[in-house]
This record gives sequence, C-alpha cells and structure tokens, in this order.
Amino acid sequence: MSAYELKLVEPQDNGELKSLILGVLDKEFGYTGSGYASGDSELNDMYSTYTKPTSGYFVVKREKKLYGGCGFAPLKGTTEKVCELQKMYLSQDARGCGLGEIVLRTCLDQAKKRGYSHCYLETTKMMTQAQKLYKKLGFTECSKQGNTGHDGCDLFFIKDLGTFNSKL
Repeated sequence: MSAYELKLVEPQDNGELKSLILGVLDKEFGYTGSGYASGDSELNDMYSTYTKPTSGYFVVKREKKLYGGCGFAPLKGTTEKVCELQKMYLSQDARGCGLGEIVLRTCLDQAKKRGYSHCYLETTKMMTQAQKLYKKLGFTECSKQGNTGHDGCDLFFIKDLGTFNSKL
C-alpha cells in the first residue's frame, strides 16, 4: 500500500473534491445549502479559487484517490492580515491517522509565509474531532468575524500565526 501524498490542488481535483466535501457535510452531518460550505460557489472550481497569491488549497491523495483537503483565503469583510481556514475535510477512512494535522500545519505555514498574522475558522459543535485538532494547534475560541456567509456555523476560532511553528 502506498503512502498518502500532500500537494496543491489541481484542475482535475475539482469534481472529486466537491463530491468529498458535500459527502462529509450533507451525508455525515446533514449540513446542506446556504449557511454552510456546501452552498459555496467555490466548490465548482476549487483550483481557480485557491491558486491566487493570497490563497492556497492542499489535497491529500493516495494512489490517485482523493481523501481530503484544506485551504486558506483572505477573510472577507476584514482589512486586517487575517485569513480564513476553509474547507478542511477528510473522508472517514482518512481520519485519525494524523493527516488532518499535517494538512492543517501546511496551510498555516503557507498562510504565515504569505503575510497573514492570524487565521480564523468557523465550524459547528457537532464537528468535535476537528475542534480537538484546532485546539491542539493553538486555536482559541472567539466571536464571529468577517463575512463568510456561513450563518449555520456556531463555533469560531482564531490563531495568532506570529509564533506558529509548522514542525510536527
């Protein structure tokens, strides 16, 4: 069995990535439509959305199959150097083996290198496994920030990237 590979999103990843994200959100958690990432237009072309100098998206693959990903982009509605962690999802069979931490550390490292001072994220109380990872990497709860359009989210976190160390 081959190892997982972490790489930047490519155009051919768009369809499989959209299916994976919708599968996690809709089928696993019942989060559909507006108010959640499942209603975002970016899902139709993740490659074009995240290949800008201020953004990035990394996918996890093994033997050409996509198992998840994580990205960052400027937090809409702010003028500060704050990015938003976006669309961090792993398939059920890729969870619990450290891949989430690797892809999250990679995103935070790249965000810091691109000049962001803080990383903000939104999630829900039901996504307890993700919350544990965010807290482990130093995210702290905060109030809602920016204008993400994700009104269905009920938990908000932020991380100061000034002291972030990407090493495992």
